[in-house]
Amino acid sequence: MNIELFMKQMNGEHKNGVIEKHIVTQYVPLETKIAEAKRIAELSCYKVINAGTENEQKVFNINSIHKDFYTFITLLKLYTDIDLSPNVLEDYNKLAEKKYVKSIIAAMPEDAKEFNAIVNMTFEDEAENATAIGNVINRLFYSLDSSFSTIINEVISKGLVKNDDEQGESE
Repeated sequence: MNIELFMKQMNGEHKNGVIEKHIVTQYVPLETKIAEAKRIAELSCYKVINAGTENEQKVFNINSIHKDFYTFITLLKLYTDIDLSPNVLEDYNKLAEKKYVKSIIAAMPEDAKEFNAIVNMTFEDEAENATAIGNVINRLFYSLDSSFSTIINEVISKGLVKNDDEQGESE
């Protein structure tokens, strides 16, 4: 069912039970919940800087608005027969304007609470992994190691310093 038809039903005379009628899944397998939670985290926890360049990087940057938006969209996808158009934001805005978002969330099955808990745990894990001092030091070390290797190779290629193989040949 598309958003327009759903909205028409919600605005009609017989709107009682409309949301519940469109909740067609009561349980989603754990592996699906985990995969979807990871996808939401990937979309909501990282910001790409220097996109499209050789210096492109993902930096940890939680966007809670994206988290809530993608979680709601995923709840619709996993538990309802409501089909979203390619313009998901427009669909969301239509539902939000009529205050249907909270009603839809409230009508979700008990299993959706477990999905929300998995999303929250995934975000906590991402934050811990991104900010734990050991992980920060490891990322810095690997970044520096790569940078130093590039610099050393450039110095050697310009002949400013001989590498170990060349030094052994001249002795």
